[in-house]
Amino acid sequence: MSSGDQLGLFGGAPVPDDPADDVGPVKPSQELRDLAARLPGELRLGTSSWSFPGWEGTVYDRRVTEQKLARHGLAAYAACPVHRTVGLDRAFYKPPDEAEYRDLATRVPDGFRFLVKAWQGVTRPDADETGRTQGDTASHREHGAPNPDFLDAELALDRVIGPAARGLGDRLGPIVFQFPPLDLRAFEGAKGFLDQLEPFVQTLAPAAQRALLAVEVRNRELFHGEPAARLAGMLRDAGVCVGFAHHPTLPTLNIQFAEMEAGGWAIGDQPAFVCRWLLRHNHTFRSAYEAYSKYDYSIIADADVETRRLVAEAAVLATGKGLPGWVIVNNKAEGSAPLSVRRLAREIVGP
Repeated sequence: MSSGDQLGLFGGAPVPDDPADDVGPVKPSQELRDLAARLPGELRLGTSSWSFPGWEGTVYDRRVTEQKLARHGLAAYAACPVHRTVGLDRAFYKPPDEAEYRDLATRVPDGFRFLVKAWQGVTRPDADETGRTQGDTASHREHGAPNPDFLDAELALDRVIGPAARGLGDRLGPIVFQFPPLDLRAFEGAKGFLDQLEPFVQTLAPAAQRALLAVEVRNRELFHGEPAARLAGMLRDAGVCVGFAHHPTLPTLNIQFAEMEAGGWAIGDQPAFVCRWLLRHNHTFRSAYEAYSKYDYSIIADADVETRRLVAEAAVLATGKGLPGWVIVNNKAEGSAPLSVRRLAREIVGP
């Protein structure tokens, strides 16, 4: 993740707007407007962030710094007709307050919905020696201490769900609780982790009647056999979506879809389809950064046709049943998230 993802609106004292910092959208072509018009109305495609200078000429009409895009670029990003959502990854690092969310809501048009990535303070089991959860999970396991806020559902309601729901209002989309790849041995196996996850999900269940919630886990063991069936069942009982993700620590999306269906929580039965297309299976975030950042995230450097097809088919299935859908794409999926979104949109609408 680039430094710009963690700066800007939530990175310190408010910075007054400077007209010289204004960045505008690239005027969309008629082809792009037509493509957006053909997408299902309840399907929202977008990117993990909006603060990438390399999107000049694709999304933005000029090149400014990551920090300036983080502060001033959201309206221009949201003016692109195929961008109907964006991931608030920065909320993973520091939970915004209600006023900060309210400010975000004023910068986007009607119909736009944010996908909020829930604060890591409640989803990461270990912290460093100072008590901070940010940083390398393996290092925290080896050299840190248990995180006392891990799976604290009341804290999640108070610091994550409440401010997002009140501040964003009708511009709130899914709140995704993303758990990192866990050392399941620390929980005495997949069952032990699910034993701890279940009461967390059950406590959040009433909130899932008012806000769209999703749980994204990143251990392939949780998408196989009995653990998969139990995960599907607990999320179904709570009315919480599966946060599907294309990530190298997980099985491919078709396996995830099939295991959740076998467990009784098929895509078409959930409140919404929530999917994040993050990273090819032959990459780490570091290797993808080294491979793609040299192109400034301005081109499709490594097309992933099969994953695009799987995501498109699932999105069509969900929206065909009248369900809303959210798909977030990372730059490190293929090299340029905005261009991946456009190719995905074409796959969805067909010829």
